[in-house]
Amino acid sequence: MRRTLGIVASLLVFFASFAYAEEAAKPAATPAVKAENTPAVTPAAAPVGADAGKKEASKTEAQATEVPLRFGAGPFFMVLFNEHDSHWGNYGGPGLMYGLRGTYYLGKDSDWRVGILVAGGGASSDGNVNLEGPASTLYSQSTKRSIWGGYGAATAEYVLRAGSYVDFPIGLGLGGGYSAYISELRPRKPNPSNIKTEYRDEESFMAVQPMVGVEANITDWLRFSVTASYLLSEPFGGERYLSGFGLAFGLAFGQFSLEPKSAAAPAPETKAEKTEKK
Repeated sequence: MRRTLGIVASLLVFFASFAYAEEAAKPAATPAVKAENTPAVTPAAAPVGADAGKKEASKTEAQATEVPLRFGAGPFFMVLFNEHDSHWGNYGGPGLMYGLRGTYYLGKDSDWRVGILVAGGGASSDGNVNLEGPASTLYSQSTKRSIWGGYGAATAEYVLRAGSYVDFPIGLGLGGGYSAYISELRPRKPNPSNIKTEYRDEESFMAVQPMVGVEANITDWLRFSVTASYLLSEPFGGERYLSGFGLAFGLAFGQFSLEPKSAAAPAPETKAEKTEKK
């Protein structure tokens, strides 16, 4: 547990330092200098029609340069390369986990985003394994080992942009979950009447998941992603079953483009506006 908390603290310090460095790199606003002994100049009044035209043009230009809010959600699957050694039979992955994930950018042009993910799954190892230790007293072999479970996490990521269509997110997930280890056993005595033929252990855990990935826009509303991560689970007093390096592939549906919204065409001028301009 101490090791996991140390890793979490180190990653949080890293992201906080990165955010501070990014904020410090922004140019400071130049204070306005008040001119002394300068006579005030009253600008000439513009014609009413011309002034209205300028306001409409400014409004249209602002709409044309507005960047939309960015968000997305969709399914993913992850190959989890986890292993577990047990005197009830060793398990060797990989396993498959399936889930859903959503993200939301903290501002229209922000490089930071937050989100949530949930996933579940597992895999089985077939084949007879000779047992050793205390388990071998009543059982000779394990015929099948399985690990199953699921977890959920809140995520925070910094996104490195490579143009308007490719991103490289770097982030961290924090959450918790549940896992189970199951071993099907072969008793030494034939046809036992009072001996269980299955060993099962279940544990809940805290999850820490650093991650880095690459995401590409297929369209303005569809994105494909590949994410490498390490799922570190810290059980609450038991065995660690669901943990290891993971490689995830996903799709997300939402709004991802950094291109400004297209402005609507201005309305044609009326005869009164044309007369005022003349």
